[in-house]
Amino acid sequence: MAISGVFGNRTFRYLFGAATASNFGSMLNAMALPFVAIIVLDASPADIASLTAAGILPGFVLGLLASTWVDRLPRRLVMMVADWGRAVLLLWIPIGAALDVLTLLQLHLVVAGHGLLGFLFGTASHAVLPQVVEGSQLVEANGRIKAADAVTEGVAFASGGWLVQWLTAPLVILVDAVSYAVSGLLLVGVKTKGAHNPTGPQDRRSIWSEMGTGLAFLVSHPLLLPSAASVALSLMGWRMAGVAYMLFVYEELGLQPGVLGLAFSAGAVSCFLGALGAERLGPRIGVGPAMILGLGVFAAAAFVLPLVPVASTPALWALALAVLVVHQLADGFEVIFEIHQTSLQQTVTPDALLGRVGGAVRFACSGAALGGLLLGGLIGERYGLRATLGAGAVVLALGWLILVLSPVRVLRELPRSET
Repeated sequence: MAISGVFGNRTFRYLFGAATASNFGSMLNAMALPFVAIIVLDASPADIASLTAAGILPGFVLGLLASTWVDRLPRRLVMMVADWGRAVLLLWIPIGAALDVLTLLQLHLVVAGHGLLGFLFGTASHAVLPQVVEGSQLVEANGRIKAADAVTEGVAFASGGWLVQWLTAPLVILVDAVSYAVSGLLLVGVKTKGAHNPTGPQDRRSIWSEMGTGLAFLVSHPLLLPSAASVALSLMGWRMAGVAYMLFVYEELGLQPGVLGLAFSAGAVSCFLGALGAERLGPRIGVGPAMILGLGVFAAAAFVLPLVPVASTPALWALALAVLVVHQLADGFEVIFEIHQTSLQQTVTPDALLGRVGGAVRFACSGAALGGLLLGGLIGERYGLRATLGAGAVVLALGWLILVLSPVRVLRELPRSET
């Protein structure tokens, strides 16, 4: 029996499996690493901010250079090296914890290496997808990958919280490392097609010139620039709130890791539904309006989180959990925005520039995220956790406003692919 849609493409199935395994590792990492810092190493809000920054800073400093190499090298190879490199790095956390020699400095170094390799994997993954599926299938393909991400997010968060309690956070990181190794193995089956041909040394211009070409294309494009700016600001707001989020729900609201993981699973269900609905919503209301709707609802929900009451009684504890779940349900709308934004970027960018343009967007996002972490840490230390969450919501709303005021608002369909 023939398989319809993008899953009829054998190469896409391998890429889909690799992306799913890699994302499962990333979700476990997002759950377990803060608890390694908080529970094992007694981290403060400033420590959490600096640890998160350590994962972002290498991509910001080296991202443009790294993304140029994504366009110079076979993109599948870049993804495989990034997966296996992350697996090896993360092994030190359970080893160091078992030997009682793990320190915050070591954790920062591991996270920094993990962040750079993750930057490379994400940039190469977005660039390789148009070489695997047809342009008309990009929204469907991105939607299927995001739907799988939602499922793995739900499984990782729902199980990860309990695993942190049962196995301890460092051992959960070991599971994370295994998932990256599996992803690298699945990538062996990915065969690409299309225009991308890594050039030999004799064909290359200066690496600085190649970097500039990608930046210039992004900055000059009337649709890419505002959509990239909205992504950067939304990430900045999310990172600002993220500095306070885990501490807020764990220390102030008193939710344990297992219960918190179950709350996160509501967001995963919403993400799954958003991913499946994205390809239907775009044709009905238009690509631009779908992006605006998705980011708008996500930003609006962020204003709810600072209003969660302190769980001082069983009734207030239940109310706090309920509001937290409602906040998580907005994640599906962010997925709708992300699927259409990613598909727009992949469609309008020439194949030879996919790595550099994607890297430039990630570079901007890394800078915005670092700014968000800095502001979040400062606001958190001075004004408290709720103020930090509220400030992050305001920045998210600014990202939505850029979309509303840009030409994206009238975009009905994805433009034709450029060569």
